[in-house]
Amino acid sequence: MIQLQNLSKVYSNDAGQFWALKDVNLSIHKGEFVAVIGKSGSGKSTLLHLLAGIDSPTNGSITVGGKKISSFPQNLITKWRCRETGIVFQSFFLLQTLTLLENVMLPMEFSRFLTRRKRKERALSLLKDVDLLHKANHFPDSVSGGEQQRCAIARALANDAPLILADEPTGNLDSENAEHIFSLFKNLAAQGKTIVMVTHDTDFSQRVDRSLLVKDGQISDIYFTNEKVGQI
Repeated sequence: MIQLQNLSKVYSNDAGQFWALKDVNLSIHKGEFVAVIGKSGSGKSTLLHLLAGIDSPTNGSITVGGKKISSFPQNLITKWRCRETGIVFQSFFLLQTLTLLENVMLPMEFSRFLTRRKRKERALSLLKDVDLLHKANHFPDSVSGGEQQRCAIARALANDAPLILADEPTGNLDSENAEHIFSLFKNLAAQGKTIVMVTHDTDFSQRVDRSLLVKDGQISDIYFTNEKVGQI
């Protein structure tokens, strides 16, 4: 599903150059649920942004679903991202002038996925999955941060994309809701979705198929299910 080859990302500022990622080679299979762990500033979000086509690599290539997205022009990468990925941002990015229902419907409208009636039905079903059906017509500023996060997760699932990228999706949730969302992701992976989740939650990182440790621009591969630790 995902193939990274000699992937590097360098940021430059007045202090010089900073290697967020350096010569990363990585394969992630279809239907795999992968956690990305590491210290703050280690490059976890950079990896997610590169996979989503939000940022472009300095060197190397990114292939997702057989498509070399690192060579896509900007207009094509935007269309690809809208239809082929579902993204959960750490800061929600809900539109404050739209209701929760309208926020979830928005990706479907952008990509012209389903008819308008079917879009509403799907959005309501997704809000039910994250226990927000009763607040479908509320605006983001009238619900809690945890509820906004759950709405953002429902929005990420709207287009039924094969790849879900989530940046700390349970970080603003209490333990009960976090467990509910984690179980939802596990079920999606069982159905064939590929999920890459940045997390600081040690418990969740040990319950996925694989965890990737980002450190000093490199990625180590840790298998918790068979208690084996090894390099990619």
